Amino acid sequence: MLQKRLLAAALALLPAASHAQQAPADSPTFLLHKFAQRIGKETYRLTRTAQAHTYDVDFKFVDRVSPVALRAQLAVTPAGEPLRLAVKGQTSRFSSINDTVRLDGGRPASASMTPCGPCRWWAELPRGEIPGGGC
Repeated sequence: MLQKRLLAAALALLPAASHAQQAPADSPTFLLHKFAQRIGKETYRLTRTAQAHTYDVDFKFVDRVSPVALRAQLAVTPAGEPLRLAVKGQTSRFSSINDTVRLDGGRPASASMTPCGPCRWWAELPRGEIPGGGC
């Protein structure tokens, strides 16, 4: 009788033990607060391949009933060296962004930028050039 109880207890613990051995998913969510009020959240998801680790980020908050949403993707080598950054969305209620930078061997391979602030410019930078003074 005691053996049956021990066996039953061991079998009951097996699902919990196997579940505890699984690696947790790398996709946390951060809740954003302002003046002790929740105004939004940021979530990222990490995808790993042999060539790159890619972070997909979704960020959204509400400022004075206006939603402000931003999406970004950061790709790095398994050693953590940057490969690509793409950002699209709003940085505030009044401004938006749609920028991409690609690196090759630690040097800029290409970059594209959208207007910032009141000026209107857009640039495709050739390999090796870094944007100057902005607006």
